[in-house]
Amino acid sequence: MPALRTCTGQRFFVRSEQNSPKRNTSNHKYQNIAYLVSFFLYWVDYAAPLSSGGARTREELVGVDVFKAVDMAAKGNIYEGGKVTSRTFWTSEGERKTAGIMLPGIYTFSTSTRERMEITTGVVEIRILPEEETARYKEGEFFMVPAQASFEIRCAGIVEYVCSYLEDDE
Repeated sequence: MPALRTCTGQRFFVRSEQNSPKRNTSNHKYQNIAYLVSFFLYWVDYAAPLSSGGARTREELVGVDVFKAVDMAAKGNIYEGGKVTSRTFWTSEGERKTAGIMLPGIYTFSTSTRERMEITTGVVEIRILPEEETARYKEGEFFMVPAQASFEIRCAGIVEYVCSYLEDDE
């Protein structure tokens, strides 16, 4: 059973080598599960801070979006072998969004509708294909991706984001 460790207000699961049987972890199964669990607990901390002091208070969340009264899909969106994960949710106004996390790497995605990608943690470089020009976005900034387009996104570190799926009239 993984041990629970708290670090800078966020929870992370760490495998305890002493208490676990020897397993082949070459497929990074445990790492991917740990990131998914960490991501979930990270967002729970923002949505419902604990009175024990383990999570940030609402006053400390200045500039961070807190989504209330949402409908969330139970099944996550997992891409690139678990290196990119997100959860789809719908706001009380009916807007469809995803909140996700990307591990370091280069990824290519396609859109069916216009998308607004807000970077909530980290730095990315994006390129709308087939263009050659790249643009850099950091925490608190966003970029737009047209409908029926592909884009390449580069992450040097862990990146968190919120993607809004926009209707044609928005």
